[in-house]
Amino acid sequence: VCQTEPVPKMQGERETGSQATADNARSQLGTRGVVLIMALLTAFLLLTNYWTGLPSHTHPWGTDVISYQEMAAPAPGLPHIVIGSAYTQRFVPHYLVGLFNWATAIGIHPAYRILWALCFAGLIGVFARALLALRLSTIVFALSFALFVLNPYSLRESILTPGAVQDLTFVLGLGLVMWGLLDGTFALVLVGSAVAILSRQTELLVAPVAAYWVLRGPGWREQAVRVRRGRAIWVILLTALLYVATDLLTSSFTRRFQPRFPHDTILTLLVPTHGHLSTL
Repeated sequence: VCQTEPVPKMQGERETGSQATADNARSQLGTRGVVLIMALLTAFLLLTNYWTGLPSHTHPWGTDVISYQEMAAPAPGLPHIVIGSAYTQRFVPHYLVGLFNWATAIGIHPAYRILWALCFAGLIGVFARALLALRLSTIVFALSFALFVLNPYSLRESILTPGAVQDLTFVLGLGLVMWGLLDGTFALVLVGSAVAILSRQTELLVAPVAAYWVLRGPGWREQAVRVRRGRAIWVILLTALLYVATDLLTSSFTRRFQPRFPHDTILTLLVPTHGHLSTL
């Protein structure tokens, strides 16, 4: 429903100069419209975020970010303290921040903000390219872009807490995967899978879906079966290898964390005895 396809020409029909000029004008207008939509919505997003000084446990550089900074600060060395495995599996983005801080000596917080800004700009561009790969109309593009950018849970939290940059790089990886799948570009799928798994272990759940799309999805199933199977295996294999490599790299300072069910899930919010039901 959302896709717009060009009207096929009858055999022998020639495009007149006026038709070509009109099509070119519509194309330019669409490009300007896309850029304007992206600029306005992104500006609105950035201008309507402000940390209002809530209690210390919600401080932009508090909670989980403390553990992330402990991984970034020792770069180019490794941490000498023990950190939970839920955090060390997201080691790579924070270590890159630490290396950048070590090379420039600008401070750990400015280093985080610079990496955040680069990832944010990249994510906006990648998401727009993924939508453009669907050949949407301008209205549908605007609606889809607005739903992503203005969603309170997609980008706003990362703006307020740049120290949790791994969430942003994870979504950037997913965006690259989505762009590659829609555009039929396998290199983008591999790069996106690598970025995502180095950011969050959640990519382990995404990789099988991406592999299945490469194997059976539209735009891919026209390829030879042998090629599709090989590429699907590569998606799974690359994700698994990078996950294991990260685990081995961080093993010297990792404390294994075993989540408990339902204690470490959102289901605890539904327990009335904890007083969470009224809050929910």
